[in-house]
Amino acid sequence: MLQRFLYIEQSLIPAIFNFVLNGAIAWLITKNLNAMPFLGNPSIVGDTLVTAFLLPFITSLIVTPLVLSKGRKGGFDQFPLNEIAALPTVRFSSAWGRGCYTGLLAMLAAVPILGVLSLLNIEAMTIPQFLWFKAGFAGLLAAVVTFWIGKWAVIQATNERLASQ
Repeated sequence: MLQRFLYIEQSLIPAIFNFVLNGAIAWLITKNLNAMPFLGNPSIVGDTLVTAFLLPFITSLIVTPLVLSKGRKGGFDQFPLNEIAALPTVRFSSAWGRGCYTGLLAMLAAVPILGVLSLLNIEAMTIPQFLWFKAGFAGLLAAVVTFWIGKWAVIQATNERLASQ
């Protein structure tokens, strides 16, 4: 039950949603361009780093309160407590703290991806290439960060519920 919640609701669904959403965003920001340059304004580097920070940050602001609310209402009571207790946690209990933490980690993770593009001498991407790149990057990023943000919120909600009993 916990695995389904984390892998489907907190990973697969956000990945699909963010793939589509960020593909649409990429289309909007490039509709008047012939190509997306690697550097400049706008650029592949700038867009990737902004997406890497904002996607986890906004996700945390949305997911943390929703999961905490579900947990406070007993939504995780069916999950085995030993499964939840075994999950790694993070020190930040606020959605803002988690969002900044995961956003900064995601930015650091994006640097090697941009490094590979630089090593491949990618000076620009065609608009279709950039749409697929941005959508794919955002989808994969959402799958990973939403999973962890959801996991940390489940732990927090469970701990709060146990403390109040």
